[in-house]
Amino acid sequence: MSLPFRFPPSLLVSPRLLLLPALASLASLASGLVAGREPTYSARSPPLSLRPLLPRTTVLRAGSSAGAEGCASVSPGPSLVSRDFGGLTYETASALNSRVYRTIFVLGGPGAGKGTQCARILSHYPGAGRYLCHLSVGDLLRRARAEGGPDAALIERCIVAGRIVPVEVSLGLLRKAMDAVCESESESESAPIFLVDGFPRNDDNLLGWDAKLGNTSHLLGSLVYECPLEELERRILDRGRTSGRSDDNKDTLRRRFHTFREDTVPLVRVLQERKRGKVCRVEAGGSLDEVWGHTKAFLDPIVIGDVLEANRDLLAAAGRQDWEAYAALCDPNLVENQAEWSRLEADVPHAGTITKAQVDLQGTTAVVTYVRTKGATEEGVPEAVKETRVWHYWAGEGEEESSERKGRRAGWVNVHFVRAPI
Repeated sequence: MSLPFRFPPSLLVSPRLLLLPALASLASLASGLVAGREPTYSARSPPLSLRPLLPRTTVLRAGSSAGAEGCASVSPGPSLVSRDFGGLTYETASALNSRVYRTIFVLGGPGAGKGTQCARILSHYPGAGRYLCHLSVGDLLRRARAEGGPDAALIERCIVAGRIVPVEVSLGLLRKAMDAVCESESESESAPIFLVDGFPRNDDNLLGWDAKLGNTSHLLGSLVYECPLEELERRILDRGRTSGRSDDNKDTLRRRFHTFREDTVPLVRVLQERKRGKVCRVEAGGSLDEVWGHTKAFLDPIVIGDVLEANRDLLAAAGRQDWEAYAALCDPNLVENQAEWSRLEADVPHAGTITKAQVDLQGTTAVVTYVRTKGATEEGVPEAVKETRVWHYWAGEGEEESSERKGRRAGWVNVHFVRAPI
């Protein structure tokens, strides 16, 4: 039996969500073709002629790891909790009592493209800078220098000389910026992931980080952009024609590159040897798209882990019949008929086993499919259903969305749901 359902009007008109109907259509088709049966529950879908418009997605299947795979992270701060969802393993901070600053170090020589890649990260992934939050230590230092104050002259001397600014100065500015981001969010919002650009630059910086932020942060990993000096010189001199920065010249660049080679390169080895998250070393001399491919491959599993945690929380809320918590994870139009929705979710025992999980991620949208056991038939044969849930990241205030979502939590929300027998 099919239940009536309609897409929220906002999903049909919002330019940022034009691909959602196509994704939902493919999800419905996949579920309906299982064992040649029609979906028992499905949203209204547009024609499949939209399929060629779908961009390439990142797919994780059961048996994969959503996170910094291959690295058991050793950190002085709080450890993330490892979970399994249908054969996919991932790490989450949601089970910890206090807010954890999830962090990714973004390292590389001057002109290696750290800022360019971070800008692309913010434009590709959801949240408008609130979910993946870029903090450039260089920008923070230049802003502090421009505003004056007791450290302005010291910062200027270090920048021009290509030296590392004392850790207490740079780390103080970084901690202040991270606190400001988290203070602007409610406790119900997804914890941001900080892209810390240009820090740490030496072992002293790392020790300072551990001392000042070690108890409240968890290092997910590091993106390290490596580029030959000749290419860095070309990029910096090109940038210097318009940037107006006092350090965009050949002499300062060579001093900065020497500092990077002598201090930061050994630090990268330390991060690897101490297993401080996954260290992804990227050859930054290639094309922007080639470099972006490596960046995206590093970040996608981390974002997918957050989607899986949202899906897990949704099923847990349904299992304990906590419809307030359930509705908070859904688009309001999806759950406007609570009686029908609660009956639908009650059709499948939530204590059953989840297997064969798969996630397709494309920017602000993720499609999660998995198999859930439904008990056993009279003959003792396990009965199962395949479920597909489409998730969209709601960035909160400032995003063009339906009025029903105004004032609700930012984070991943379920916007479409399909269930079919196997």
